[in-house]
Amino acid sequence: SWTLIPNFLSYSGSVPDVVIRGNKLYIYTPGKVKRFDKSTNVWDTNPVNVSIVDLAGNQVSYVDPSAIIDSVGNIVLFFLNSTGIIGDPAGCNPYPCTKIFSSAIEVNGSDGTQFVMQGGNRASITLNNSPQTASDPDIYFDGQDYILYISQGQSTLAYWSQAMHGIYQTFIIFPSNVLTNAGGIPCGYYDNVSAKHWTYVHAN
Repeated sequence: SWTLIPNFLSYSGSVPDVVIRGNKLYIYTPGKVKRFDKSTNVWDTNPVNVSIVDLAGNQVSYVDPSAIIDSVGNIVLFFLNSTGIIGDPAGCNPYPCTKIFSSAIEVNGSDGTQFVMQGGNRASITLNNSPQTASDPDIYFDGQDYILYISQGQSTLAYWSQAMHGIYQTFIIFPSNVLTNAGGIPCGYYDNVSAKHWTYVHAN
């Protein structure tokens, strides 16, 4: 049973993700972040633009950012790389095509608004025909491995890596790497007390 945060002012945005660092909470949506300072009880007046560049300094287009804090306190975003894509970034135009999921590290001093994409791909998924899609990554750490969920519409795929910016592998225990057919748009969490993984998905 979930209850809305008192005095929370909603704003337009798709597939949000939240991360807390120190006394500040960050809500990410495609291209934007809205921050809440718990020490002063003050929100950003408006969502602030978030940019990602590659290692050469070129602007990167992206959607569906998922945030995590790395071992030295930087915010890291995992996202569907939509650079050069026309139309729905989750699908193909035309089919087949490959969807690329990347990660980017926060620029020091930017307070969660500027990021540099790391080399290589975290995961890639080939879509062969319509209506196949791949989108909405979600990243979390279970104390040993990094777990990456990716939505395929009505299902959720699962991947893992020992390194945050490594190449994520499939789980051989899941047929076709499908964690669940009960819904997509996943969000994962590891509970240290019960040593269990919790997975939230939308469901019809």
